[in-house]
Amino acid sequence: MGRVRCRRGIWAGAAVVLAALSFGPADAATKIRTKIVEYDAPGSTAREVLPNFSIGPDVNGRKVWALTTWRVSWTTWYRETPERCVVTAPTVDAAIEIKMPRLVDAAKMQPNLRSAFEELLKNLLAHERGHERLVRDAARRIDRGIRSILPQATCDQIVQKANALGEQILRALDQASRDYDLREEPRAMGDLRFPTD
Repeated sequence: MGRVRCRRGIWAGAAVVLAALSFGPADAATKIRTKIVEYDAPGSTAREVLPNFSIGPDVNGRKVWALTTWRVSWTTWYRETPERCVVTAPTVDAAIEIKMPRLVDAAKMQPNLRSAFEELLKNLLAHERGHERLVRDAARRIDRGIRSILPQATCDQIVQKANALGEQILRALDQASRDYDLREEPRAMGDLRFPTD
């Protein structure tokens, strides 16, 4: 029994592909983990808080207030016989990280301003959860796709098919994420009217 692992990470657009052979169990599963990481946005007025609502450098001239990144990897387990190679099971692992602002001085804010920021944070998290759903769906499609690979003459063919399938699904995920942002980002941003300081 063997396995081939292909990894692809989407961390700010970087992709790495790697393959290796080893032995291991035929039982496999899809593991999906989500971690929410907060960054501090200090201030008690809109004028103080808004400049701190930024993860890092602007993207296309726009500040990034919240961000979802992911890494998806898969291992294809197979059984080799003299006549053919058969997929026994895949293991798919997806690690998702959502970065969100945290209002450090929320207790010092006027109630109407705090309420406006809390509504914005709720909308931003809902938007980022949409990206999370796309990643979860892609991981499950990779699992189902690898399971459906028919027996092949060689295990190299299994490996090629599994990796091509995974890469195709991740390319579609990249596009789906871009389309989702274009379609849903205005809703996440809301009206963005904050009470005057």
